[in-house]
Amino acid sequence: MAFTLSNISHRFGSFVAVDDASLAVRDGEIVCLFGPSGCGKTTFLRVAAGLEPLQAGAVRIDGGVIAEPGSGAPPERRPIGFVFQDYVLFPHMTVGRNIGFGIDGARRKARAVIAEELEAVGLAGFEKRYPHELSGGQQQRVALARAMARRPRALLLDEPFASIDTVLRRRLREELRRILKARDVAVVLVTHDPEEALAIADRVALMREGRIIETAAPADLFRMPKTPDGAAIFPDSQQVQGTIRGGAVETAFGRFVTDAANDGPAVVVFRAGALTAQPDPGGSLRVADVRFAGPGWTVYLAGGVDGQFLRVGMNAAPEVGSAMSVMADPAGQFVFPLD
Repeated sequence: MAFTLSNISHRFGSFVAVDDASLAVRDGEIVCLFGPSGCGKTTFLRVAAGLEPLQAGAVRIDGGVIAEPGSGAPPERRPIGFVFQDYVLFPHMTVGRNIGFGIDGARRKARAVIAEELEAVGLAGFEKRYPHELSGGQQQRVALARAMARRPRALLLDEPFASIDTVLRRRLREELRRILKARDVAVVLVTHDPEEALAIADRVALMREGRIIETAAPADLFRMPKTPDGAAIFPDSQQVQGTIRGGAVETAFGRFVTDAANDGPAVVVFRAGALTAQPDPGGSLRVADVRFAGPGWTVYLAGGVDGQFLRVGMNAAPEVGSAMSVMADPAGQFVFPLD
């Protein structure tokens, strides 16, 4: 592996931000580090870049150690590019000077590198403009060009679409993947957006409470997830608590057949389309709300737990308060026994 983070741990006082997390990325591979806000993703990246001191573990590039506790190259000397969430472009510098900042070598070489990087990100001819004259997507590409101008062996991106509106974000992430895949560089991109992770990543590393709990390609997460987080990363998935008893898992929304062997508490993940609802005068569920979703309806069913709802799709809108029952397609149902 070209870029390896081994057994990284990091504390802020008594708070453990990163807990024995490891990740290995190949040349030309994009790995998305995915998880909720506050799970340690950005700290993990900042430790790798040298922006936070390495307290435990090791950072390696091409097999060579570039940081370990008590020693390590400063950020500017590491062959690692970093694109910050807010891009951190110098407002008083032109695009060209922003990209050229930190390039070693003669001015002629720097001009050639600047021109090459602008061409690569589709901004040829923009070198005389200032950051305030650019759109959010253009600023992002300038920040990427600046990071790549130093010819890094690894590239780290922290929530690169956070300040861009949703519609533009979908188009820009396709462009970003194309640009990154054209480079033979190991890429780690942090995001809390599951759609973004699945659209960009060759592999997704799922992070929870400072630990990387599962790493797999999107197709493998779809077919054979090893954790509830891996199963639920796909759009419109839902998680509910349950108890496995005698070949079924009992939940507040009904009893569903499972092949899980051991009885006990469990988490059930239902993928989009796995649930079918039907009117049932004897059903234990009640319709709490109905929303048009075009061409059908999204129905919210209340179970035996206050404040917990199950979403199902229906072709016709049922009456609020009516009784319902649900069935699950085993192909879209994943049951994970809890330790």
